[in-house]
Parts: sequence; structure tokens; C-alpha cells
Amino acid sequence: MKKANAAIRDCDQAIKMNPDSARAYKVRGKAYRYLGEYEKALKDLNLGQQLDFDDSTRDLVKVVRPRVDRIVEVRATEKNS
Repeated sequence: MKKANAAIRDCDQAIKMNPDSARAYKVRGKAYRYLGEYEKALKDLNLGQQLDFDDSTRDLVKVVRPRVDRIVEVRATEKNS
């Protein structure tokens, strides 16, 4: 994951060629997480899980989901202020 942006570009291409590539979604989700783009990461990880479930990705989702929940909470608070 030292080259997260390159991984994202590679996964984008893989998904264009095969939209059902669970591995591409999971790798892209991990790269987004590495970059701190938690909402994108959660979306891709969940989609990858729907296509092909595995325990390691489930554990990663458990790490990312609270961060996304917090982001959504902060946005709602800012919106109401």
C-alpha cells in the first residue's frame, strides 16, 4: 500500500474489465482506507464482500465503519449549527 494511488488506478482498470471482481474492490477499498478516504473505502469493501465474502475484509470493515459513522455524525452536527 505504499503506492495507494497506483493501486486505485489499477483497480479502476480491473473493474472496468470485470465489474464482478471482488478482489479489485477489496484492494481499492484498502487503498482508500490507507489514504483516509473512509467512505469510499467502506463502499468498496462492502461491495467486495457482497461479491466474495472473507473474514479479513470483514475485520477491516469493522475498523472502517466507526470512522465513517463519526464522519457522518460530524457532518450532521455542522449542518445543524
